[in-house]
Amino acid sequence: MDAAAQRRLDAYFSDIGAILAHPLRRESFAIYAMGLLGEAERKSIEPIAARACPDPARVQAAHQSLQHFITNAHWDDHAVRRYAARYAIAAMAKHTPGPTRRLRDCAGTSPPLLLRHNPANAYSLPRGYFRRPELS
Repeated sequence: MDAAAQRRLDAYFSDIGAILAHPLRRESFAIYAMGLLGEAERKSIEPIAARACPDPARVQAAHQSLQHFITNAHWDDHAVRRYAARYAIAAMAKHTPGPTRRLRDCAGTSPPLLLRHNPANAYSLPRGYFRRPELS
């Protein structure tokens, strides 16, 4: 990863961390996300925790902490997904030439976002792709 990509990733993680607010949630998110983005073959919680924990005696506790973050922690997944969708759409719009198409964001409450047409996918995203069903 080059320096520019590292800066973008750091800024993205920082913004997600601000949404998560609590320091332990931020830490768990960073460990989990870097585990998913890493080069290891297994991407499940247990191996991610094992790679992230320097003390072999604490691996089980690290695994439980990540498991809690993913399954039980009280954080606004809707806000995180909304930020991620907006970030991705903005990046696609910046790097994909061509006409634009309006898509609603995942909340369905903001003004439509722009997505540039990519001839390779010919608008392959279904209508309402970024909307949660319970908000339709």
